[in-house]
Amino acid sequence: MHCTPTEIAGWRLTRHAETRAAEHGFDGAELLAALERPDVSYTQANHGKLRQVRQESRVAVVVDPATRVVVTVLFRSPAEWRRHLAHGGAA
Repeated sequence: MHCTPTEIAGWRLTRHAETRAAEHGFDGAELLAALERPDVSYTQANHGKLRQVRQESRVAVVVDPATRVVVTVLFRSPAEWRRHLAHGGAA
């Protein structure tokens, strides 16, 4: 069964990105800030051709800017990962 991915301000989240955002406790406002007003943005070939990583606050998103698709969502820093794991969160 195919479900339409969640959309935020014209950005489409893959099911994977939607799942990761929920697992890590990110809300729509945090995702929108990372997508539209990132502190840091850079091209990252490790996640696919012409993908970008955008970071804001504790959030990092990997996006395909040409198609406005959010590929995945993760913590921005190792400290956030450690804090999340220490409280029983999934990796």
